[in-house]
Amino acid sequence: MAFQLENLEILARGGEADLYILDENRILRVLRKEDPHALEREKAVMPLLDEACVSVPRIYEYTEVEGNQAEVMERIKGETMLEFMLSHPFSLKRKVREFAKIHQKILSLHGGKPLPSIQEKLAAFEEQSGKVEGEIFDFVMQIARGLPSGDSICHGDFHPGNILMNERAPYVIDWSGVHTGSALSDIAHTYVLMTHAPQTPRTRCAFLPKGALLRASDCKAVSAGYGKVGMV
Repeated sequence: MAFQLENLEILARGGEADLYILDENRILRVLRKEDPHALEREKAVMPLLDEACVSVPRIYEYTEVEGNQAEVMERIKGETMLEFMLSHPFSLKRKVREFAKIHQKILSLHGGKPLPSIQEKLAAFEEQSGKVEGEIFDFVMQIARGLPSGDSICHGDFHPGNILMNERAPYVIDWSGVHTGSALSDIAHTYVLMTHAPQTPRTRCAFLPKGALLRASDCKAVSAGYGKVGMV
């Protein structure tokens, strides 16, 4: 089926893809990154997630739109967990424990090929050295090479903005960065995302420091939440 983006209403713009409304129950997710294997990784991890009862939107079709990879997927109605946290600060600790439990369930899964390892992702990052200042790049790579290896399923972009709250279940979205590696490295990546990631129009809030999804005190609650489920 051919899709004309100019005729579709945009639902949201994320860090990696744009979402368009097809109808009441379906959306079109169009990736912006030039990564020919992004959707292949999603296809590979979906059976594992289904077996472990990790809720993800149903994929109806993989396609290409205007030269970009795309997928027709189930439209999950509800706000993100991040939006809920920001609007219900007194429920933060409870939602943080739920957030950590979802992450724990994902990281308890183990896989191999065709998912890339963290070492393979680092090799791909190394090829983009010109996009990062030399000294910073060398410093990051020195730390990254010392990361422990592992075969846990790592989401690669796990934060509350990638969890949709629905009356049926919390749904985890945006799996294009999935890989295998150390569970602790994925937890550390989540913490970095929540303290230094740029805000989007949907997450921008006056009381948040620039470049943070949550306040410092909230991030401490996140760390405590992981401790509650025995992950750190």
